[in-house]
Amino acid sequence: MDYSFCGLSWDCWYAWAWSSPTAAWVQGVATLGLLYVTWGTWRHDREQRQLARDKEESDRHQADMLNLEKIIQYMAICAELTEQLLDDGEKDHALSAAKVQANQTQLQRSANELSWFIRHDRSHHQVTSTVMGFHITCQQLTQAFDAALAKLNRHAQDEIVAYTATLCIDKPFTDNLRDCKKQMEDYSKLIAIYRQRFDKDRDAAFPASLNEAGMPEDA
Repeated sequence: MDYSFCGLSWDCWYAWAWSSPTAAWVQGVATLGLLYVTWGTWRHDREQRQLARDKEESDRHQADMLNLEKIIQYMAICAELTEQLLDDGEKDHALSAAKVQANQTQLQRSANELSWFIRHDRSHHQVTSTVMGFHITCQQLTQAFDAALAKLNRHAQDEIVAYTATLCIDKPFTDNLRDCKKQMEDYSKLIAIYRQRFDKDRDAAFPASLNEAGMPEDA
């Protein structure tokens, strides 16, 4: 039956609405509509998942950047404590026992904080090995301070005298401080260079040396 010319005939339109061709046509349109909605939902879910992954990666990158900054901060504190003693020792050829003990305590505390942040590093495995080298240098300094203070305590009559006494600083002691300071600076420069690279690229390479990074090692 041809429904092209139903005009105002309601019986004709009724017959057209319930005819098999019309039902097939409506079913086809509904199927296309369902496919479109399904595709739209899938695309929306995929975009939302990608946005969630991007945000997670961004949050992780920011957290790792902050962790690197904390590592650099505590490395700088340790280096500054060493430089203070070196400057005073070279100038006066002596150091206050109280100052050495206070410096040692602060150095150990900062090194302990450094250990906490390095355990949470997720940027590059060589960050861990580099900071561990820095940490060993701090331990060497602590042992040198222990030896100097122990020598003073053996000759002091009581703890108050030992605390208020002055340590005579010889050349080997200041040379050791200078070497430790240089090692700390080199380790710190490597971490600082990598931090700049990591800021731009999470997969950035860790500098093999200061020369490889374009910085003279004796700078």
